[in-house]
Amino acid sequence: MKLGFTGTREEPTQEQIDWLTEFFRQEMPEEFHHGACVGSDAKAHRAALKYNMGGRHEWMSVVVHPPIDTKLMMPMGSILSVTGGVTILEPKPYLARNRNIVDATDRLVAFALEGDNFGTIKSGTWHTVRYAKAQNKPVDVVYPDGKVVRY
Repeated sequence: MKLGFTGTREEPTQEQIDWLTEFFRQEMPEEFHHGACVGSDAKAHRAALKYNMGGRHEWMSVVVHPPIDTKLMMPMGSILSVTGGVTILEPKPYLARNRNIVDATDRLVAFALEGDNFGTIKSGTWHTVRYAKAQNKPVDVVYPDGKVVRY
């Protein structure tokens, strides 16, 4: 399975990271795609690298879809891994990059903020969730308390 990820620029909670790490363990995706921004993308990237370092499973490739606008991008030094397994794609505008993440994957995980919901929030994260649903891809939205809503 190829797993896509989207999330807010806010730092995710430990409950969200724990949920994602457990998802890696249970589902063992072969690829993990994200958008390389600060906040949720950066923490999810570190969780994926840490998962790979555990070594008790198949290796998961990390595919990075960076934005053209680098002011909110995670530092390049934190993207690369000494063990390899990270592919960095050509930068694209935010919304095009988000659609590419969905198009390249089988399933999407989204880290949301408390109170966010599917129909009302206009953000890159929710644009990506709505696009994934329009493409008939399963979506898991993980809230700060670790609660998951599946679409």
